[in-house]
Amino acid sequence: MEISVDDMYKIENRGHEMGFLKKFMMENAGAAAVRRLVEKFGSVEGK
Repeated sequence: MEISVDDMYKIENRGHEMGFLKKFMMENAGAAAVRRLVEKFGSVEGK
């Protein structure tokens, strides 16, 4: 699925309007990105 920058701003703003703090949305997005990278490339622990 491809999401444009404009779409992402709309999604983020809608979440904020629903009561989600942008700080926590960014933290969750970062954690999800790391999980996906570890799934694809493996852990960097000990490297």
